[in-house]
Amino acid sequence: IKMNVINVLCILFVLACVSGFKYAGRPKFKCFPISEPLCSDFPYNYTTFPNILGHDNADDASDVLYEYKLLLDTHCSTHLRFFLCSLHFPMCTPKVEVAIPGCRSMCEKVRADCEPVMRVGGVQWPDTIDCSKLPMRNEKKRLCMVPPGESPNGEAPKVDTNPQPPSVTLDESGAEHQLPPEEPVVVDEPEGPGFGFASPPQREPDQDKNQFVTISQPKPRPNKCKNPNKMKQCVPRCEKTTDILFSSNHKQIAYWLLFSFSLLCFISTVMTVCTFMIDSKRFRYPERPIIFLSICYCVYSVAYLVRSVNGPLNSMACMEDITHPAGASYFVKGGIQGTGCTAMFFVLYYFGMAASAWWVVLTLSWLLSAGFKWGHEAIEAYGFYFHLAAWLLPAGQTIVVLILGKVDGDELTGVCYVGNLEPESLMYFVIIPLTFYLITGTVALVFGFGYLFKIRRVIRHQGGKSAGKLEKLMWRIGVFSVLYTVPAACVVAVNFYQYQNLGVWMSHARVNLDCTLPDSIPSLPIFGIKIFMSLIAGITSGMWIWSGKTVESWRKFYKTC
Repeated sequence: IKMNVINVLCILFVLACVSGFKYAGRPKFKCFPISEPLCSDFPYNYTTFPNILGHDNADDASDVLYEYKLLLDTHCSTHLRFFLCSLHFPMCTPKVEVAIPGCRSMCEKVRADCEPVMRVGGVQWPDTIDCSKLPMRNEKKRLCMVPPGESPNGEAPKVDTNPQPPSVTLDESGAEHQLPPEEPVVVDEPEGPGFGFASPPQREPDQDKNQFVTISQPKPRPNKCKNPNKMKQCVPRCEKTTDILFSSNHKQIAYWLLFSFSLLCFISTVMTVCTFMIDSKRFRYPERPIIFLSICYCVYSVAYLVRSVNGPLNSMACMEDITHPAGASYFVKGGIQGTGCTAMFFVLYYFGMAASAWWVVLTLSWLLSAGFKWGHEAIEAYGFYFHLAAWLLPAGQTIVVLILGKVDGDELTGVCYVGNLEPESLMYFVIIPLTFYLITGTVALVFGFGYLFKIRRVIRHQGGKSAGKLEKLMWRIGVFSVLYTVPAACVVAVNFYQYQNLGVWMSHARVNLDCTLPDSIPSLPIFGIKIFMSLIAGITSGMWIWSGKTVESWRKFYKTC
């Protein structure tokens, strides 16, 4: 009896080992319920990943599927929704360890129906959906689906007087997978024993003309990484021949606008700073912050001039994707940036915000002088705290953006900034800080003008001779305030316009897979206003030296030399 028991155990052990070796080499295959609402009402309700388009999870597939929402709304083909679902959420069954997409005939039929409609809207058929990569009906060793209600040969289904639940033979053993009888999905059965499925089609490097490329961000430590799939993201390409939101012609126009205005800003601010250096006694508080505001705009314009050296279509916001088979370049979007890109972002963001901070200091100085009768010595005594706030607050903002990895590339200007590709970053790191600085400075300015009007009324009532000088000062302050607040408000408004529409623009860009645009998707004049208004404050900052005193200061300096 003991020997029989031992023999039985040995046989069971050998069978277990054989079974283990048989299945040890098989990759793990798992079916997942379809959670996407657009694809949840078809006769099959399970899918698997990666799908034929290369998506690794349902979130990525849903994001890309949503980009065809505008096309779905046209109802250009009766089978369009089923076809797109068969690609993004292919059928999965435990009997077959491959994803089952739609057939090539359905792809060609949908393309023939929808491509004319897409051309009317200026959109080309996406290169990612290649009908030649899909299986043909009755093709050996490959499975595919046809639309519900259509027979494998393309004819309307015959009426059966004794209907039975439809079944699909999926393997050579004859095992069947039951589908709901209402609208059967026909799966083409291979002819001959065994079957397989072609791997997801990979685009050849010379055929890769998409405007977007999928990159892998550096993975964090395992205990910090909750969703590894989120390490991949789709970013726009950064090449001369690729247009995402703006056409090449408009990018060249923006380049010359940027170069012209930044050059004028540089000349004006350099003259202001040099005049201060040869005659610093002329610029005391409350006018002294204008000098530091000019310094900020001077450095700000230098960054744009450096960018202009590369030419109109050579962006400084590009990174090379060494993992891509074609060596594609893409716009910086978070993660690790190059040294040039980081330096460009630091100069533009830090000194741009510092200029806004010095505007607030300028208006507060005017308020202290006009409203509270502070002399320039009393205001200058707090100069250290003014410098501390005006330089450190923008530095804190810049550090936060770099730590969070929110730096991205701007296609129109070719520079690195924040909020060009992410609306949330644009709101939190650009719109809100600029609005805060603008409102704070404007409120202090309004109160300062109120006190100046009171002083002017008192002086006139007393018949003082200094009323003319005060009126001249008020006029200069008023003109300079308008020349700053209006451009700053315009920049905030254009940024808010971009925040509101960026998602829609990117959706249009992803649907339009043509690499060149005849016209830009956003409005170029609006962004041209943004370029002009972001530099005009630096140009007009030199208005404080547009006087005879400046000529006299330079004449004395020339004699001294």
